[in-house]
Amino acid sequence: MSALFSQVKGQKRAVNILKSHLASGELSHAYLFLGTEGVGKEYLARLFARYILCGNKKEDECESCKRFLKSAHPDFNYLDGSEGIKIEDVREIIESINLSPVASKRKVLLVTKAEKMTGEAANAILKTLEEPPTDSTIILTSTSEKKLPETIISRTQHIKLRKLLNADMKEILRKEFDEREVEKVLGLAPDNIGEVKTLILDGAKLGEKEKDISDARKLLSEADLIDKFKIIEEYEKKKRLKTLFDIIAKAVFAGIYSQVLEGDDIVIKIVPESMSLERRINLAKKILKIYRDLNYNVSLRIAIEEMVLEDLQYV
Repeated sequence: MSALFSQVKGQKRAVNILKSHLASGELSHAYLFLGTEGVGKEYLARLFARYILCGNKKEDECESCKRFLKSAHPDFNYLDGSEGIKIEDVREIIESINLSPVASKRKVLLVTKAEKMTGEAANAILKTLEEPPTDSTIILTSTSEKKLPETIISRTQHIKLRKLLNADMKEILRKEFDEREVEKVLGLAPDNIGEVKTLILDGAKLGEKEKDISDARKLLSEADLIDKFKIIEEYEKKKRLKTLFDIIAKAVFAGIYSQVLEGDDIVIKIVPESMSLERRINLAKKILKIYRDLNYNVSLRIAIEEMVLEDLQYV
């Protein structure tokens, strides 16, 4: 493993921190990997876990790495939070992490999407963080530290991942996919490499994403008001109205704060080039209000219809 993390692109600061911990042997008992959806938190966390368990920095084909790559390492425990994490899930995994290592010097527990833990599950994890086994490392991933209890945040070493530039994403994706496929899809999810891979591999989801963008564009265009309301009604019936709204919100804010990355076609496709700064700001204010109101169970459909009506004066 002479080139630790060589396959990781665009995360130099995070990688340097992890390298230094591995080199010194002074590993924290707990890490929290933070970053937006699809930025590669789990990928980097898994690599880190693999290197912790291996302890051999000279080769990639050691027995520990072979076991890890086959998902058969006895000292690696994994809890996928995609569908939520309940207290029963945590109790079972904690029992395992408290046992002595079998094949490596340490045990590693990786919990992804930790923000989806129930309160009881979070408390169970917290107890282990407060009194961690001396020969274990717990790694959590989350989209935001604000979504986790302060008590957990304060007991973890934070590893923050930055949004990937399109150039970094292209370099990563071209190793797995045809360059033409990458160019076609990248603009549909410019800062989410996980979603880009899904779209390349799943034609149905690609078509759905293209339709989402087309419909979002229509809501900000000079299209007939009745047609706009039909789009809103359609997405509400599909229970995908929040997805459509999030696409619009991202495009509007990217334009205001000039944070559009090179090649970020999603913004170009949705927001009319003629949209004035005044219109963007008014839309942004309305969007922020809608997000706040959603906490009080305000109807998203009615809120978006009001936004579209108010935006008519600028179209």
